[in-house]
Amino acid sequence: MRKLLAPVVLLAAALFAATPGRADKLDRFIGSYVGTAVAERIGDGADGVEQRDLDVTIARFQQTGFSIRWITVVLGPSGQRAGPDVRRRAVDEDFTPSADLPGVFVLAPKGGLFSRSELSNPLKGEPMRWATIKGDVMSVYSIAILPNDEAEMQIYYRTLTPEGNLKSEFVRTENDRPKVRITGQLTRAK
Repeated sequence: MRKLLAPVVLLAAALFAATPGRADKLDRFIGSYVGTAVAERIGDGADGVEQRDLDVTIARFQQTGFSIRWITVVLGPSGQRAGPDVRRRAVDEDFTPSADLPGVFVLAPKGGLFSRSELSNPLKGEPMRWATIKGDVMSVYSIAILPNDEAEMQIYYRTLTPEGNLKSEFVRTENDRPKVRITGQLTRAK
């Protein structure tokens, strides 16, 4: 019986090792990326195009989650990085695997030694965020209820290219009406 069981155990271990797991999917995205993007504002008289510089870093968070840090610099009208029209936004978020949904990462609650860790509450105007990794695409979703009772949805798609770089797409909608669409290319930094 032992002689029969050993090959079965070895075969099962080999199949398990060959199956790409959550960690393998995530490891492909780990790195720093820099690039540019074009933002298109849509509707409500806010139509226009802006140039942006992007800096994205994806790293491990704890053992099974990830951190994503990105800096967006909205350039001035003629593409300059200095002046009153230039704006900088930095975001730093940590995601952990969902206990309830395989393949879904939830925003890790912020907390410290003297504060209580809580997940965001969309009913209080706080955005709820989660992420997925499907094939070559890492998607980060955010939904919030605005003060005017409309729903705002933001989706970031970061797609790995065959060269190991990132193609970045972002869409922001309010009540299913597109408001902002951003597309960009980022190169993996060495």
